[in-house]
Amino acid sequence: MAFLCFDHHDQYDSSTRQSKNFTPLEVKHFRSELHAAIQLAFGAQVQFGEVKGIVDFVPGHYIRAGEYESAELKVQRLLDGRYHVTGTALWGTHREYGPNIGDLDFIGELHGETIEYRWSYLGDDKEYHVWLKFSEDGLTVTEENWLGIFGMNVTFTGQYDKAT
Repeated sequence: MAFLCFDHHDQYDSSTRQSKNFTPLEVKHFRSELHAAIQLAFGAQVQFGEVKGIVDFVPGHYIRAGEYESAELKVQRLLDGRYHVTGTALWGTHREYGPNIGDLDFIGELHGETIEYRWSYLGDDKEYHVWLKFSEDGLTVTEENWLGIFGMNVTFTGQYDKAT
């Protein structure tokens, strides 16, 4: 079984009976229901013989888009169970001379639903602190002492949608 968009489903079936004149809002609603059902099914505990495990939904590409700023984060699970987090944030995307840009790159451990990272700077006088909290809806990022770390007004704080 494969999930196909209407255009590709019509090409596959060589008829247009799958197109039900859904509105874009209805299609997005049905897609959301499908993603929730898949996450529920694959998020359950699995067992192979005596070995049990849980499918990991933390890794992926997360995006936060705003009118004047944006950010993206990529989260990869390492073989040792920790996570490699990389990302880029932009502020002032409509500025004449381009946006301010900041990069984030660290390895952290997942505790419950959260990856936490701390970084000391200015001779250990200050500490940048970030929390990545994962949920069914995506990712919420919270920061402390971010001002000036990545560039003027650049921050990773906000709600992200999972792209992959």
